[in-house]
Parts: sequence; structure tokens; C-alpha cells
Amino acid sequence: MANTNDLCMHCMQPNNGNTVCPHCGYQEHPQQPPLLPLRTLLQDRYVVGTVLSENGEGASYIGWDKVLNSSVVIREFMPATIAQRAGELQVAPMNGSEALFDALRREFIGLSRSLARMRDIPALIPVYDIFEVNGTAYSVSEHIDAVPLTDWLSRRGGHIGWEVARPLIMPVIAALSALHSAGVLHLAISPENLLVDSRGRFRLTGFSVNAAHLAHTPLAPQFMPGFAAYEQYAASDTSGTWTDVYGICAVLMYLLTGVIPKEAPKRVGNERLLVPSSVASAIPANVATAMAKGMRFDYAARTRTVEQLRDELSVSENVTGVLKELEKEEKSYQKEPEKPKKKSFLEKLQGNRPLVVTLLIAAIVLLLACVGLGIALAMNGVASSGTSSTVSTVSMADLTSSLANSELSSNDVLYSKKAPDTVGQNYLSIKNRTDLWPYVKLQLAGEVFDDTVPAGVIIKQEPEALTPIQDGAEVKVYISKGPYQKSLTDVTSMDVVDAVADLSSQGYKCVVMRQESASVPENRVITTDPKPRTTLEYGAEVVLYISEGAAQSTPASSSEPPASSGGASSSSSSASSASSSEPDAVG
Repeated sequence: MANTNDLCMHCMQPNNGNTVCPHCGYQEHPQQPPLLPLRTLLQDRYVVGTVLSENGEGASYIGWDKVLNSSVVIREFMPATIAQRAGELQVAPMNGSEALFDALRREFIGLSRSLARMRDIPALIPVYDIFEVNGTAYSVSEHIDAVPLTDWLSRRGGHIGWEVARPLIMPVIAALSALHSAGVLHLAISPENLLVDSRGRFRLTGFSVNAAHLAHTPLAPQFMPGFAAYEQYAASDTSGTWTDVYGICAVLMYLLTGVIPKEAPKRVGNERLLVPSSVASAIPANVATAMAKGMRFDYAARTRTVEQLRDELSVSENVTGVLKELEKEEKSYQKEPEKPKKKSFLEKLQGNRPLVVTLLIAAIVLLLACVGLGIALAMNGVASSGTSSTVSTVSMADLTSSLANSELSSNDVLYSKKAPDTVGQNYLSIKNRTDLWPYVKLQLAGEVFDDTVPAGVIIKQEPEALTPIQDGAEVKVYISKGPYQKSLTDVTSMDVVDAVADLSSQGYKCVVMRQESASVPENRVITTDPKPRTTLEYGAEVVLYISEGAAQSTPASSSEPPASSGGASSSSSSASSASSSEPDAVG
């Protein structure tokens, strides 16, 4: 175990007692209130280091986990506008702010729990400990080896192409989809809150209670200039999933162009986007259109969900699919060659379906080329005054119109089916029922805790029911995991295998302990810890005490006197009892 007195409080590397850290060059000095003092010990486990970031909700610190012997990130809920330090560590709400402080503290804990449940999503850094002490709440997450997105991008010439950006940004969009399904908004998506880890993956950080990023709340709001949507500056709350759509589109624009978008309040009356002409022509038409729609100034006219954004970023694949379907249709109508016969052009067109199909394909290709050319010209047409480099504008209205025109021919051919309505049905019961909807494939996209919907029941699908879809398309479904907190089932007297299967299916972690029992048959549950009907959170540990049957006594030899009730027999019984207390690993 590392000696925390010899750790640098800035990088958590051993500094061997040096005044200046040999790894990061940090020279230790006190942190001023209301920040936590260096080397504060929380839960007798976490050592607090230097502050990493602050906002209206509180502060994040680098820290050291004495149990895992590794660096961590510690987040303290300490909203300075409604709370203050009462002593060195204690946090107390200001007079009149008690109810607000308590409500926001509960929101902080709920957000931390949501992130803890999403530990399997690669684009997120999950919380692994949450606790309340010093009158407030804390969360602890892994401290990853990563660099800020701005540094990573500058090493690559200041911008990247769409083919490079796509596999990096799509996992972040998928993570946002899962967060939104759980009722979590980020509201601070920006290069500052995106890290690039040692494997080259984007990791989304910077989560806070919503009030920390909205202007109308008592907390000191923090906005990400160029990446915060206009509704975040408003006097009333109109934020939603569309607010995060704005943020992720602004990040995508930054990745593809190297330009930070103009701040939302400065776009009032003119929402055109300025990008350098040197990169404008390299942005695919559908991507430029998706960004434009995702950054509409009016949130009501903006792309509403990240699922819609993902589909629009991939619209070019649908066009490719149109061409393939038309080529397939053309081949199916080919006939044996007939003797040449002179006909007018109209007669040839009426009687030759392959020719019609070929012309239609050519028209689509020509239309897409015109759309791309129009966007390139629009993006290269206007120079930005006040700068030495040439920049051009992208008109959202023009791009949205172009996308609509480019989709006209595809809808009639590919989108002849409609998405089924799966919401409210048990996923396991219908996932393999090809007789119900033979033209779609159901894909389990996520699980969400829900107090009102039984576990296993579908609560959401994408696309929504009756939406036009392709034949053979995937319908993504999200199912309920049931309530996050529920009463522990009574498995007393059940067979150990059945009991473990039952509790595991409900999300509990089972530990089996075996002990002797004269009243409960072998391999049956004697009792559980906690007791049945105790309210537990999902993932809680349940110890099952399993009967080994009655103690077996060794028969006495006919030539020996009967064994007494003490001595060796008692010692043997104690040894057996001690052995039975060892837990068996389950699951």
C-alpha cells in the first residue's frame, strides 16, 4: 500500500518527499476555502488531492483510494450560492435554502446512482461509490489515463475528417441515448468535458445537476460558450434531449472544422454557421445537414432526440441502399431479348421498365451531386469579416431543404413497411416470434429501471410504432428492469439452486454460506441476510444460509466406552462449524 504522505497531491504519483514533484512539477500549497484541504480523509478510505474542476454544484478533486491503491476522482456536492462551510469540512445550507439544498443533494445522489448503473457503457466513466458525510454527498469514480479533446485534436492538425470522426462520436451518441432513456440530461457537452483515453476512445465527463447549467436557477450557472444552447440562457426551463443534441452537434462541428461555433446568444437573428472554406467541401452533405438541423436556434424546430440525429448522420447509407434496391429490381425485370423494333422514345420508356429504373438511378445520383455541390458553394460563398482566413456560411434552412429533397425518391421504394408496436409486451415472449412481424428484427438496446413497469416488459422502441421503415430493418427496444428498490423475496426452504436463480434474476448478488441444521433438509435455505421483505437496491448482496443437514456423530466401537458430551467430540463440532462459515462463490 502506498504511503499517502509521499504522494504528490496533484498527480498521485510517489514524489519521495521532494518539495517539487519529479513527475508533474507541482509544488504543494494549501487549497483555500471553500475547497477541501489537501489530504482530507473521507470514509477512512479516500484521500483528497488538488481540485480538477469547479462549477455551481461543487468541485471535483483528484484523490487516492487507499483500498484499491489507485487514483480516483472525488466529486463533492457544495453549491456555494446556497451553502457554506461550517468548520473545515462540514457543509451547511444557508438560511432559507434548506429545502432547495436538500432537493439538489437528492438529485446529485440520483445522478450518481444512474451513472453507477451504466458501468458497461464504454463512453462513460461510471461512479463506483456514493456516500453522505459532512452534511453533504460525495461520489467517487475512476481516474482514467486520458487527454482533453482540445489537446488531442490540436495534435491532428486542428480538425479531422468525417470518416475518422464517425467511429469516435457514435459511441458518445449511444451513451447519450442511454442517459436520456434513464431521464438524465448532460447540458454541458463540450470539448472540455470529452476526454480521449489511452485506447483512443471518447469518454464523456462533467456531469452535474441540471441547475448548474441553466440560467434561471439559484446556482451559479456554467455555460460552455459555443456549445450551450440558447434555451440554457433563458429565464424559464425549456431544456430537454434537444439541448444535448445541440451540444453534440457543436462538438461534431468543432471536430470537422476546428472552429468553435458562435455563442448561442450571439446567433439571435442570424443562425448561419461559419466554417473555413478549406474544410467545408470535405464535409458530406448529409452530415452538414444533420449538424445544421441539430443546431437550430429555436429548440422547437431542432432535431429532438439523439436517435434522430444518429439516423440523419447515417442517411447516406440509406441512399446507397436505394440504389442497391433499384439495381435488384432492375435485374428481376430483365427478359429474353426480342427482335429489334423501332419505337418512339416514349414507347420505349413505357414498355421498358429496366430503362425507367436506370433513369431513376441516374436521376438520384444527379440530384445528390447537385445537393452536395449546392452545399459546397453555400459554405464557400461568404467571407468572414474581421479575420484574415476565409470562412463561409452554411444556411440551416437551405441544408434542411436539401435533405428533404434528397429523401423524396427513397421513401417510396424502401419505406413500404411500418414499425410494429412492441411497447407493453414481454421481450422474451416476442423476441423470436418471426410470425408476428417477419419484416423486422428486434434488438435489445438497453434496460431501464422503472417502478411502474414489470421487469422484462418493453417500455420504449426506436423507431416509434407505425413509423415507415425498410423491410428487414431493426427495431431497437428498451425493457424495464423493474424498480431499483424492491422487497427481498422470501426464498426460505427453497432448494439452493432455485433460490440463487430466483434472486439472481432479480439483480441481487448471492453469497452462499453452509451450516448444520437439524430442522431444515440438506441443500435448502435456512434463512437469508438481510431478512425476507427487506427493501433492497438493485445489485445488493444477499447471503443465503444453506442447510448441510444434522451433524453426523461417529459411532462408538463396542469395545470402547460411550463418548462423553465434551472433549474431542465438542472440538470436532467446533471445527465443523468453523468450516461451514466459509462462503461459496456463486454466479
